Amino acid sequence: MTGSPIFYSYQGEGFPYWNQPKILAVLFDPQNGLFMYSPMVLLMVLGIIVGWKKKKAQFLSVGLIFLLSTYIFASWWAWWFGGAFGARSYVELYALVSIPFAFLIEKILTFKSLTLRYLFLLLYIFFNFYSVRLSYLYRAPWDGADWRWNIKKMYEIWSHLFSW
Repeated sequence: MTGSPIFYSYQGEGFPYWNQPKILAVLFDPQNGLFMYSPMVLLMVLGIIVGWKKKKAQFLSVGLIFLLSTYIFASWWAWWFGGAFGARSYVELYALVSIPFAFLIEKILTFKSLTLRYLFLLLYIFFNFYSVRLSYLYRAPWDGADWRWNIKKMYEIWSHLFSW
């Protein structure tokens, strides 16, 4: 089709934000920010931190992979990775960060305080509810200026999230 066995289809695309990566946007922006659409990943990151503090070497490597991936994603010209629901660029990392997440759950289940265990369970349930409920609002594509949040849009989203 192109007349060549190798064809680079990403002409004009690259990493213009290499020196000023959009890290906060990749993690928190309404346009596909990781934590905005997948808040459970916050608990996975907490698992990395807890595991690292417990001197578990494998958690340091998982944390470094997560940080390096975040830096690379935030340096790409389309740091939001197009019209999608959430940060699709992290999907391949979920299997890796599920290990620290399981470690965190194990640690929390060993707490003597039932209050802390139930608080964690409530947070876990809320994050799942939030993600699933938010997915019902998905209208493809979530890309561009039409999906910029403001106070009015946030009210609309939250009213849908908690309407019964």
